[in-house]
Amino acid sequence: MRDYLNKFGVQVVRLKPIDEATMVHAFVKRMLPGPFSESLLRFYSKTFTEIRRQALAHIVADDRVTEKHGLVGPIQP
Repeated sequence: MRDYLNKFGVQVVRLKPIDEATMVHAFVKRMLPGPFSESLLRFYSKTFTEIRRQALAHIVADDRVTEKHGLVGPIQP
């Protein structure tokens, strides 16, 4: 999630100016299925700033769960 958010942000900076609604739509459509993408669909954000705020909160919560379960490194497939 963190990597996707960062890569998407870099692409947006390169494409400025871009319509906010187009940017939000592109971000949501490229998300992989999961709890965060379901949350985005339920509570559709109108700006990328709102999406980023939600994503960062999700990342922090996910990190806490990972730490709680003792999984401190990336999981290898």
